[in-house]
Amino acid sequence: MSSDVAGLGATRDELRQLLGEPDQVGGTSRRQRVPQIWKYGEIEYHFGTDGRVWLVYSEDADGNPRVLGSV
Repeated sequence: MSSDVAGLGATRDELRQLLGEPDQVGGTSRRQRVPQIWKYGEIEYHFGTDGRVWLVYSEDADGNPRVLGSV
């Protein structure tokens, strides 16, 4: 996948500087207390265990997945 998508490889602070505060956060659990997914509109930014964005994801109107970029 492409690594030239804005935000790929960014830390939370870097993504916040680039896009501002997320509209929604998710992906927490007992094990993962820090949100692993930040959502801006319909686009999701997924953080890896290293704290950097590894996946940028969206779905179309029918719910079909679309990976916009990954590292």
